[in-house]
Amino acid sequence: MTQQGLSAINQLYLGDVAYEKIANAIVSGAFRPGEKLTIRSLADTLEISSTPVRDAVKRLLLENALEQRGPRDIRVPIITQARYREIADIRLELEGLAAARAAQRRNEEDLEQLRVNIAENEEAIASGDWQRAIRLNKRFHFSLADIGKMPVLRGLLGGLWLQIGPPISSFYSIGGRDMIDHHHPIYDAILRQDADAARAHISQDIACSVEGITAHIVSTASVASAG
Repeated sequence: MTQQGLSAINQLYLGDVAYEKIANAIVSGAFRPGEKLTIRSLADTLEISSTPVRDAVKRLLLENALEQRGPRDIRVPIITQARYREIADIRLELEGLAAARAAQRRNEEDLEQLRVNIAENEEAIASGDWQRAIRLNKRFHFSLADIGKMPVLRGLLGGLWLQIGPPISSFYSIGGRDMIDHHHPIYDAILRQDADAARAHISQDIACSVEGITAHIVSTASVASAG
């Protein structure tokens, strides 16, 4: 194998790594809505060259996880109330299906994973470790599609969460324990293999925070726009 071949494979791998890291940072609220990002600063943070970061940013722009306002002006989008509500409605259907399938297909290892996730999230919230709580919340929601063995659905959810991750993360400390209150009955429904109850409880989990998050979007929009 030539050096050129090795370089090409490594470059592709670095592009995937850069994409995953930046995408996770967006979903977890590491960047504020409206915040300006640069290829150079992201590359410096990741300690890699600009080329794989540029490729990752192009993918994220196509997925509406980032927006380009000018030739050198790439930002985390400021989501509107209407867009957030639309995505929440889609989540009700998709995550409802994921929860129902998880209830039907879970095993003991899956139940333990969910139990530990909820317990750790309770601890994170109690200690005010909001970044950890945000990561655990995302993991809980995504794990339902994994447990339900629905990789296509999980991919769809990943695209949606790239858009709603920043406002959810920004609101998380305000919502506090309310953000995971419904995780307990979701777990209980999956434990009982009650697909209808699991679907109902995940829908309540999503719906109960919509008004708070949309109000938060309005209250922070002017600040983000000014940046």
